[in-house]
Amino acid sequence: MISRYAARAKVETLINEPDPYWPGRPRLEIRDELTLERAYGWVFFYDIPGHAAAGNAPVLVTSTDGEVHVLGTALPVEEYLARFERTGDPHRGAAP
Repeated sequence: MISRYAARAKVETLINEPDPYWPGRPRLEIRDELTLERAYGWVFFYDIPGHAAAGNAPVLVTSTDGEVHVLGTALPVEEYLARFERTGDPHRGAAP
């Protein structure tokens, strides 16, 4: 099991990895007030400070093993979470 704090740190590292295609990219920040907590983990949202979050895929971190799942932007977050709950993979398993 990992804590919310450890999960958040994983996401912060992930979203701020160097990007060779955007060398001067501003540092991204997690929007703690938007974080969703579920029985199986947390969904973190992020953006460039002072800008609205748009086009940034939220990140799910599971509390049991610290596995990181980058969600997507094509569907509502709740659909990705429903898929994860059904299949263990947020990108597989459309609703029956």
